[in-house]
Amino acid sequence: MSNTLIGPCPACGNGEIHEQAEELKCTGCSFKINRTLSRHELSKEEVEALILTGRTDYISFTSRNGKGFKAALIIKDKKLVYEFDNSKKHSEYSPVAGSTSTEAAPPGRVDVRVEAFSSGSVSIHLLCSGKVIKREISFGNISARESECLASITAVNLVSWLLKEVNDRDIHLSVNNIDFVGYLLREARPKDVSMRLLVSHLWEGLSLFKSWQVVYLHRRSRKLEGSNSGRFPKGVFPYVTCNTEVHGNILTIRLSQSPEILTQFKASFPNASLEDLETEKVYYLPSGAAKAVEAWLKSVKEVE
Repeated sequence: MSNTLIGPCPACGNGEIHEQAEELKCTGCSFKINRTLSRHELSKEEVEALILTGRTDYISFTSRNGKGFKAALIIKDKKLVYEFDNSKKHSEYSPVAGSTSTEAAPPGRVDVRVEAFSSGSVSIHLLCSGKVIKREISFGNISARESECLASITAVNLVSWLLKEVNDRDIHLSVNNIDFVGYLLREARPKDVSMRLLVSHLWEGLSLFKSWQVVYLHRRSRKLEGSNSGRFPKGVFPYVTCNTEVHGNILTIRLSQSPEILTQFKASFPNASLEDLETEKVYYLPSGAAKAVEAWLKSVKEVE
């Protein structure tokens, strides 16, 4: 492809990565990526993972002397390097000037990139078992730190649903809001009680993994590839349960009691009334909204 936009530059955060015939280059700095590294031509999925999450899954390469090795490509200090496993400690080298290793790759790591935009809109990019998964969600008119926390909860639950077992997986979370990072690392305490509850909920999800890490990587604000206006998000909650009942002219909706689901439902149906019971939160809509709720459920459960 010629001069195709891939995404924001993971090195400088200001420029954009464009794909050309033999390489990918940033418009704002000197960062570039050769399409072929160590006799391996990067696939579209590997390129997207590298640009959007800052790393790839482990790839089979061939050294200059013909020996095969496995490594992940990562972006560190604005440079592209290989990452290996060395007795559970990662070693790195530059694809341009480095050496090679035949160390076995460590167990798969899950990488998550979350970026919040205006009015609670968030993009999620997952690198999970070699697959790049993209999702876009609108949580309504809430702060960036809240929407990134809700999106992180969504990502953790989505990964747990996809993999079934995550206690042997490491998860790496990259976010765009520095306040949220401080809350998650316990470097600051949210003043808002609701935000404290969201962070606690996220801690519970992250504790299921073998280990977790969060880093702050700021990128300039940009528009989402699409808009959530007028449509429901797709494939964000394949794990959701939804029970509806009609009583006269009232539709009662009982959802999985997870904050990202409840918040997104309210953003999709702003006219829904909420009853906060002791054991659950229940939404109510006119009975005529039943088909719309069914369409929402189908959309959010849809898996590509």
